[in-house]
Amino acid sequence: MTTMHQHSIWAAYLRTRVDQEPTRKERFLDTMEHVIPWTAILEDLGEDTSGSLLGRKPIGVERKLRMYLLAQWFALSDQGVVEMIRDVACTAAFCGFDLTVEKAPDRTTLVRFRKWLGESRFADVLEACVDEACDAAGIRISNGTSVDATVIEASTSTKNKDQEADPEAGRTKKQGNWKHGYKLHIGVDSATRRIHSVSVTPANRHDGKELGALLHGDEEEVHGDSAYHGQGETMARHAPDATDLTHERGAAGHPLTPAQRASNRTKSSTRAKVEHPFRVIKCQFAHRRTRYRGLAKNTEQLRVLCSLANAYLFRHALAQSTV
Repeated sequence: MTTMHQHSIWAAYLRTRVDQEPTRKERFLDTMEHVIPWTAILEDLGEDTSGSLLGRKPIGVERKLRMYLLAQWFALSDQGVVEMIRDVACTAAFCGFDLTVEKAPDRTTLVRFRKWLGESRFADVLEACVDEACDAAGIRISNGTSVDATVIEASTSTKNKDQEADPEAGRTKKQGNWKHGYKLHIGVDSATRRIHSVSVTPANRHDGKELGALLHGDEEEVHGDSAYHGQGETMARHAPDATDLTHERGAAGHPLTPAQRASNRTKSSTRAKVEHPFRVIKCQFAHRRTRYRGLAKNTEQLRVLCSLANAYLFRHALAQSTV
């Protein structure tokens, strides 16, 4: 099915609703219908080779893509996506299924498609398409970057064939509690909150060691919490024109002075914008725990979520630019 046909199915669903007030899920899906650059993504992905030669008739790459994105937006497993399509009418319409005349696909369809997306470097494709849409909407990268990291916990279960927790995850202590998982490091534009750099590491990787990977090189200001204090050499190497505006950090026997604390509070008003994408990923998309094992798979998913977070954060501007 073409993108235009998929959009018409969704529009027809909205017209046939009996009650006038849309649900939150319907409002969200309608927003993403107009925000995601479907045509550009499908052109870059090319022909889908994930289908089996046997079995049912292929359902098309776009419908599979919409199912995959449902999994990211609502923190669903492959089976969870299939069940949501069967149970919730608006999600079936969004994905282009008329369940009165056809069956929803089974989970293996999405399993194979997800593997094909990884082989097709979907994270790169989505990032490029969303970045192009943001640029066209006037949401550009400026000369200031705010950096931060958050822990995405991994399962500690050993009920698997290896009888061990994810061996590529790391352990770190946050607020007195030990956490096992990965760290999502991001660099965002200090003015707009747009994510421009992403790095994923085991959780025991220190925030400051990833600073170089989060800078685009043209910064005049770099903002960050005290974990990034003392990274002057890294900053000079990766962003030679940048002023270090990271928070001051006290030491044993040398607490921060009142002036330093006041300076940190002033810097926080800009630095805090880096927390907004984390809120979208962890609260809006409910991605608080990893779904896969291994650094490569989790890096792929987190990069996809960061691009989707950009689309969601700038949904109003992106929707207006496509009108």
